[in-house]
Amino acid sequence: MGDGSSDMMAANCIISVQGNHDGEEKCYKIKMDTPISKLLRCFCEYKQLEYDNVVFLIKGKRFKDKKTPAELNLKDGVQIEAFMHQNGGGCNGILVLKVG
Repeated sequence: MGDGSSDMMAANCIISVQGNHDGEEKCYKIKMDTPISKLLRCFCEYKQLEYDNVVFLIKGKRFKDKKTPAELNLKDGVQIEAFMHQNGGGCNGILVLKVG
């Protein structure tokens, strides 16, 4: 007979990934002891995105992609959001307008 922790590690988890750029949601089945990066790379390959250009969030927070669903405490049905990484958009200096 196995103990509860080994049963937990052998279990699967259903995780959905939603792309922010198109809203499409894709579901994946992953073992609790598999690094989450494997799932995220599959999503990027499916969407033809470069892995390094995508930011992934769980409940609005970043997470380490080397961790497993068990280490991240993920449950069935959790959703990961995928956003395209963007640089720029900020102001490099101060613009002063003189009127009058």
